[in-house]
Amino acid sequence: MVMFPTTVLVATDGTGLSRRALLTAVELCRATSSPLHVVHAKVTSTVLRGRPMTPQQRTATEEEGEQLLAREAAAAAEAGWEVAGTHLRHGERTDRVIAKVQEELQAGLLVIGASRSGSVVERLLTPTGTGTVRKASGSVLVVRD
Repeated sequence: MVMFPTTVLVATDGTGLSRRALLTAVELCRATSSPLHVVHAKVTSTVLRGRPMTPQQRTATEEEGEQLLAREAAAAAEAGWEVAGTHLRHGERTDRVIAKVQEELQAGLLVIGASRSGSVVERLLTPTGTGTVRKASGSVLVVRD
C-alpha cells in the first residue's frame, strides 16, 4: 500500500504514452504533495547498427537522454509540478535499471506507460521482468493507452 506523500518515480522513453504517465504522476504529486523524479534508462551497448559505437556516438546518445529528461521536466513544470530530480542511467536491461533507481530513491510509487504494442511495461512484465516488479521497492502504477 502506498502512503502519501511518497517519492514518485516516472520512467520515460520519450513516447506520447510515457508523457501521459508523466502527466498522471504530476496530478498525483500535486494532490499528495509528493516529490517527483523522472528516469530515462539507456541500454548499454558497444554497438550501434551493427558497428562499434564511436565516442562521438556515445556522447550524442548521452546528450539525447539529457535533452529528453529536460523536456519531461519542462512538461511537468508546465503542468504545475516541479521535478525534484532527473536520472539518466545505463544498463543491459532497462527494467532492472528503473527498478534500481526506484530502490535508490526509496520511491514509494513507480509510474510507467504501457501500450498494447510494446513498451517499458512489457519488458517489466516479461518472465524475467516479473521478478523485477515483485522485488520493486514500492508500488507500480501502469498508465494504459
